[in-house]
Amino acid sequence: MADTLAQLGVELGRDEQPAQMWLGRVEGSDGYVVLTDARLLFVKGLRRGNGASGPQQNSLSELVGVEVLSRRRKQILVIDWGRSGTMSIDSLSPKGLRQLRSALLARIDASGTPEK
Repeated sequence: MADTLAQLGVELGRDEQPAQMWLGRVEGSDGYVVLTDARLLFVKGLRRGNGASGPQQNSLSELVGVEVLSRRRKQILVIDWGRSGTMSIDSLSPKGLRQLRSALLARIDASGTPEK
């Protein structure tokens, strides 16, 4: 997975380990949702040219809450990053949504942060 992340322009920290990756949509853009042991990232499609922006990312230490909303028969994962705002991810497969939600809730439980 490290090679794929490098192709997407994601540089892992020295001791950072990739965990999982899913296809999803954030703010109307399709891309890759990447979970590491330290961060959650969203990378819009494949990077093209010098004008491509880097990934949207948040440290898991900022994670405050996770909830699943249903809108028009579509499930949306809403992640609360506290001061950094929220991130809404849709178009995840049902299995991917369950996996990501579970991983983030486990992180909240481990850190002792109360779930919203």
